[in-house]
Amino acid sequence: MVHFSNFGTLYTFVRKARLKGRSCRPYCVLMDGCMQGVFFPYLLDAFGETKALAALVGSVSASAFFFLGFINGALVMKYGHRSMAQVGAVIVLGGLVASSFVTDLWQLFLTYGVVSGFGFGLSYMSAITIIALHFDRDRATATGLAVSGSGIGTVSLAPTFDALLSALGWRNTFRVQAALCTALILLASIFFFKRPQETDRQAPHQQQQHAEAKVATSLPASAEQKQEHLVPSSAADDGRQEVSAASASPARSGSVGGKQPVSVYQAVLSAFDWSLFRDSRFLMIWTGQFCGSFAYLGAISHWPTWGIENGLSSDRAALTVTAFGASSTVGRVIVGKLADTFGRIGTFWVGTLVMALDIAFLTIARRLWQLILFACLFGVSSGAFISLTPVVVAQLFGTHRLPGALGFLYMGIGIAGCGGAPFAGWVADRANYPVAFICVALVMAAGCSCIGALWVRTACIGQHRLFRNQTSTATLEEPSRGGAAAV
Repeated sequence: MVHFSNFGTLYTFVRKARLKGRSCRPYCVLMDGCMQGVFFPYLLDAFGETKALAALVGSVSASAFFFLGFINGALVMKYGHRSMAQVGAVIVLGGLVASSFVTDLWQLFLTYGVVSGFGFGLSYMSAITIIALHFDRDRATATGLAVSGSGIGTVSLAPTFDALLSALGWRNTFRVQAALCTALILLASIFFFKRPQETDRQAPHQQQQHAEAKVATSLPASAEQKQEHLVPSSAADDGRQEVSAASASPARSGSVGGKQPVSVYQAVLSAFDWSLFRDSRFLMIWTGQFCGSFAYLGAISHWPTWGIENGLSSDRAALTVTAFGASSTVGRVIVGKLADTFGRIGTFWVGTLVMALDIAFLTIARRLWQLILFACLFGVSSGAFISLTPVVVAQLFGTHRLPGALGFLYMGIGIAGCGGAPFAGWVADRANYPVAFICVALVMAAGCSCIGALWVRTACIGQHRLFRNQTSTATLEEPSRGGAAAV
């Protein structure tokens, strides 16, 4: 419900494309990317501003959604998933209602762009990370099912809002949006409960769980799902144990021996898990995500225009967009099941590899069937890239660090989103689209290399350390078992 409402609203806002001088249908969607916004003409008529300035409102909202992810992650870790989802719902309500009363476009930058974008991002962070606490064996499948709601929401809400705009006007439509999004997020938050703690276990079992937690913490990563299950999700419900550990650490709290007072600056810094940036695994996946997001937006924003330049009509170019949207939505569920079966990091890497090869194929794709083939492959592979990100992060760093790590990754996506599409357009203006797509494919290949290096490390080093730590754990537990048997 959170994905349905959040992305269904964001993707139907203000970006309006023109293909060969003709406007497409306002609800002909490109999921997770370029979207013809149903609000766009109404805002132009209401404020009389330029198209570029009006379209920038949606860009600000998307940037706030991702770029403020590191703040959202820290809040979820400190206060819990359900509380932050409900706070996000209230922020969305305030931002959308305030948007219905604006008298100038710059006010919409604050109300819809910053406030609503932040609220959507906070509730999304709560929704995407709560899954890892409740699913272990089928975590990728569950995440794929959840994120597929964004495509369904876009398809469903775009024509709905278009009809409401014609009947009620843009101000009242904002108010309907506020009620709908807030209700769906609050309803979803009811199910954001913590995984039940198994408090009735005996002391030996608790010691074994603690030993497994030490093994999982010392691992760089595991290669298969059986090994990744050693990262205990129940030990880190709601992310609060990580915060407790942070506050108890003198290095992160800024106190020495617990006697010196902590300044506001130090308290703010201690809310974020900066130790992630000292972990080479995190740097690999952060760089891979940055490059992948840069290339994803660079390709997704320009291939319909590339089809038009090769003689396709606007309707046929829109058909490739529909093929992408359908394959992306369905592919996220299928890829999730494959990842749970064959390995999550490996499937994640295969998705980035297919994306890089597919973007390179776009340079020679000129006919309709070729562009549809590109769109379908890109939809499935990018669906893997998007839906498996939180799954892989949970496997690498544990569920207790997932909100903080994912927040930093989304911040990188927000930065990359500001450059991918403009860069591809800049290269196309100075050369041509094939050159632009080659450049984008090279960036995607760089991201694929980072994910591949991460996969190799987890497969080689991780398995060796797992065996070594399991052996040492069994050796430590043997005397206690022998003593119990003697008694």
